[in-house]
Amino acid sequence: MDTDKHDAYLTSVKIRILASLLSRLAGRSFQARFRAAANARLSGQQYGVLRSLSAHQSTLSDLSKGFALDPSTLVPVVDSLARRGLISRERDLDDRRRILLSLTDKGAKLVAKMPLYHEDDVLFQSLQEIGEEKTTSLLNLLREVIVTMPDGEHMVQAIETRLDLSRQGTAPSQMEHGCFPGEPGFHDDSTRREQRRELRSRMRQQFRKRNV
Repeated sequence: MDTDKHDAYLTSVKIRILASLLSRLAGRSFQARFRAAANARLSGQQYGVLRSLSAHQSTLSDLSKGFALDPSTLVPVVDSLARRGLISRERDLDDRRRILLSLTDKGAKLVAKMPLYHEDDVLFQSLQEIGEEKTTSLLNLLREVIVTMPDGEHMVQAIETRLDLSRQGTAPSQMEHGCFPGEPGFHDDSTRREQRRELRSRMRQQFRKRNV
């Protein structure tokens, strides 16, 4: 690797680290505000799934595509929400092979307690601090980078469509895969702890079956 490519690669590493820090710091604030408002212990991924299902039913496969995650990553998230009575599963009447996930009344009430927009959001405040011109430049640059990635353009277009609908008041809660801090794609510590608990639970169940 020549010097120019090496420098460019190091720049990409710095950008990746900064993007991760942005998600982590904004996600902490988002989750703290959510827990204070809703008085509920939810990981970022769990809240993201609930927010998504508040717009419409979905399959696990569709959720994983929308969040750019492997389906296996969302399995423990969905299982946990189902056990808590926040979502339900049912077979698609048009295709019995598909399992549809829906928000329950309990889940809907929980989501309703947490507004998407709040002036205390640290990312919102930081962007206000740097000003509209820099914020717009940052947004355009991020968009330009993402659309060059595999499936990036499709995902950006889908997000922008939902944002437009929300701005028009047509779908105030339908930004289901909208890259909000703490939602799926943001691997916070609470999410990892939840996944480890799910794995230990499954291992214990398998152990009990072997010893029956």
